[in-house]
Amino acid sequence: MGVNEKLKVHYPKEILQIQRRKHKRYSLGPRSKIVFTRKDKSKLHSGIIENICLEGARISGVFSKTFKSEDLLSPATLTLRLERGDVKETIVIPEISVKRVEERSDEEIALGVHFQLKESDKTRLDNFISLCNMLEASSSKKKK
Repeated sequence: MGVNEKLKVHYPKEILQIQRRKHKRYSLGPRSKIVFTRKDKSKLHSGIIENICLEGARISGVFSKTFKSEDLLSPATLTLRLERGDVKETIVIPEISVKRVEERSDEEIALGVHFQLKESDKTRLDNFISLCNMLEASSSKKKK
């Protein structure tokens, strides 16, 4: 290639997100929160729910660096909110298992967690996720 020649780069029209999970995860805004204790401990922790699906979530916050895979969080209260609007769903989960720990900075940690819900709570979470799905679909139609 000569000095004055240009290279053309084509960008894709859309970018697909591939997930290797049983259930699709939906991103939530910073208004969705989690409050929990570690099993057999009394210190209360709070953080942000970054994304969620029917069996798990990614949460982040300024947590102790002593969290490790398979730690149990018990009990946990999830307060789910859409990025816009007043829709709010609160779900109490008796026990959550930590599956992944990611240190993001000196203070912030992200935890990948897994949970199993009672049928009534699973229905409520499924309804919330369905709303997220509809909003995601309508926003992607607007972009086209």
